[in-house]
Amino acid sequence: MSEEKMVQLQTKLVPVHSDFVNISTNVKMSQIDHSRKHGSVRLTFSDTMTGQVVADVVLNPITAEDVCKLISKQLDDLHKAMKSKELPKQKLKADTTEQKYIG
Repeated sequence: MSEEKMVQLQTKLVPVHSDFVNISTNVKMSQIDHSRKHGSVRLTFSDTMTGQVVADVVLNPITAEDVCKLISKQLDDLHKAMKSKELPKQKLKADTTEQKYIG
């Protein structure tokens, strides 16, 4: 049996502010098998004050669906915390999804 390990990702990126997001989709034919199509979802985050794009992310459809679920769950938790009269005793939990290699 293989041991499952939780990988702790560390980043040195500084969070940036975004107040605008543009979402687009792209579908194209496979270069190898012309009977198959590949799709992607592109998220472009911008700061309207500076007019700068702060992030441009391309996701496969499975990852995009996972992002939707995670954002929905995090927003539900945030709304509950905001409705409460008290501050949460602990930091709101960060969620992640289990990704399987689809290559």
